[in-house]
Amino acid sequence: MRTSVLAVLLLSSCSSPATMAPGPSGGVPQGAVAICADRAIQGSSVAPVAMVARVSAKEALQRLAHDIRLAAEAENRGLHKTPAVQRELKAALVRAVLTQIKEQHAAPPTLSEIQILRAERWRDFDRPESARVIHAVAMGGGSEAARKVAEAIRKETTGAKNETEFEVQAKKVPHEGVEVRVERLPAMARDGRNVEEEGSFATPFAEAALSLTQPGEQSPVVATSFGYHVIFLIERVPAYRPADEELARIAHDEILTRRMSSATRSLVEQLRREYPVTLERNAIELIDLLERRKGR
Repeated sequence: MRTSVLAVLLLSSCSSPATMAPGPSGGVPQGAVAICADRAIQGSSVAPVAMVARVSAKEALQRLAHDIRLAAEAENRGLHKTPAVQRELKAALVRAVLTQIKEQHAAPPTLSEIQILRAERWRDFDRPESARVIHAVAMGGGSEAARKVAEAIRKETTGAKNETEFEVQAKKVPHEGVEVRVERLPAMARDGRNVEEEGSFATPFAEAALSLTQPGEQSPVVATSFGYHVIFLIERVPAYRPADEELARIAHDEILTRRMSSATRSLVEQLRREYPVTLERNAIELIDLLERRKGR
């Protein structure tokens, strides 16, 4: 009953002889609220216009009718066949297809999608406990001279209160004939994964770093293929793994965007098979020639 009242209200407000005449049958099609230039105006199209423009339903209907009149006149003049209008029409149709794909794939994220995202972006959503350290390394794996330098560094830096003090003390140790590097490193997990950027660390090194529990604590000399290391713990970084429900909320838009992109790619591949492009033998040369003429 309310729908019928709305239709009558809209029709009475915009179908006077000066504005909008009834269709040939004298009535309005089912689901429509008005007819203009032999085109039905659906009630579902009035509300969005009123909402976006912040106008009454009556004003929204009048605006739709205004556009329909101008569009009808454009067709009467053959303007809808011009290249410019055809380009705009095709662009609008492309947007319509993409909008429909988006609407068709708007369901909440699934558990499978959440798990895939978590695995791909583990640094953001499945980050293990990690450690940030500074280390001094006497380069030369298997070298007795390098091992002795590392032992001297370990002794010299014992009791360092912070990483700056550790670095200063480590660099004081004589190391003739042995290259020594002192480096601050990004956070690493126990299995050697670099938690902050691409790359990884030797597993023995990472395990030694994660065995340190308190900032300022130092490791014994640790041997790797690079040399002999003394590790100073700067901080422990706790693990972060939001629950599936929380991740679904956090990454809702990203998951839906991925879903839409996948659906769009599948559709494009299907359409490429259904509508292959057939090129004229000299198509590229002709296009180049037209471009050169246009640039003159």
